[in-house]
Amino acid sequence: MNYKLELLIIRNRAKLEQMIKNGSDYNKIVKQSQRLDRYLNLKMRELVK
Repeated sequence: MNYKLELLIIRNRAKLEQMIKNGSDYNKIVKQSQRLDRYLNLKMRELVK
């Protein structure tokens, strides 16, 4: 299991939640969401192997 990837997912999810709560710019929220999606996709690929 890749713990570095797990930490990236946790950190980026928390950052996204904070951005949403603070009402950050929509485009920044979308970019953060896309970044989190990339990490989640990597995690899913790792689990399928």
